[in-house]
Formats: sequence, C-alpha cells, structure tokens
Amino acid sequence: MALEHVQPRGNRRVYRRKVPKALQGILGKKEMVLRLGKTDAEVRKQYDATHAKAEQIFAQAWDELRGVKAPAAKLTAPELFDQATMAFESSTSSV
Repeated sequence: MALEHVQPRGNRRVYRRKVPKALQGILGKKEMVLRLGKTDAEVRKQYDATHAKAEQIFAQAWDELRGVKAPAAKLTAPELFDQATMAFESSTSSV
C-alpha cells in the first residue's frame, strides 16, 4: 500500500508532511505528524480524513498568512492543528 505522506514509525504508521517555511511561523511546527494506526486497514480507514484535515489546516494557514479574515466561529490554523493532533491521537490510542 503506497499512500502519500504515510511513513512507518516503530510498529505504527503516521501521516507526515513538512510544513512550508512560510507557514512555520503560523503553525509553530516544521512538520505535521498524525498517527494513522498499526494495520493496513486502520491506515486506510484514517487516511482520507487525516489528509483532508491536513489540507484544511494548510489552507487556513495560507489564508492567515495572506491576511484573509476567517469567520469568528472558525478556528485558527494552529488551533486546527492542535485539535487534529488530539483527535487522531485519541482515536488511535484505543487501538
């Protein structure tokens, strides 16, 4: 199984992407690492949602960099990143 941005880490696989230099100041990270699971089935199940969340985080960060104002109810890119990290870690920790 070859999915973009999926790498082994110990006995698990993670979704790992470099954060573009321009966005590192906004996100406060150089890379985004989110757990996917241990088995191929777990990875396939989590991948689409994880990739979509990463794309959303990057899009929000680019908007913030360009000065695009988000509606008041929306989270900032760093808040989205933290939320995604916590959500995916809690969903895979019970596995």
